[in-house]
Amino acid sequence: MPFGGDLVASERDRKVYDFLTAPERLGRLFMVPAKVSAERVAALRTAFDAMVVDPGFLAEAQRSGLTVTPMTGSEVDRAVAALYATPADIVARARIIAGE
Repeated sequence: MPFGGDLVASERDRKVYDFLTAPERLGRLFMVPAKVSAERVAALRTAFDAMVVDPGFLAEAQRSGLTVTPMTGSEVDRAVAALYATPADIVARARIIAGE
């Protein structure tokens, strides 16, 4: 059975699809206020990256039925920046599809 994205026919429709499915790809984001220092952000990212590969954490996630597919902070930054850079015509088409 194909995934929805496998059925996208054009580049424009791919952009609309990617925009509409961004929340699923990003999952649960952990954020801090913009005023948090770069050093603190780096420390939090390092701790998060260590946690998501910790055998104890992964075992507990598995027992709880959770899927762990983490993104690095840099990956999240790029994904969010791409969303904000989405052209207006793509956002407009996505709004029509979403029924807004």
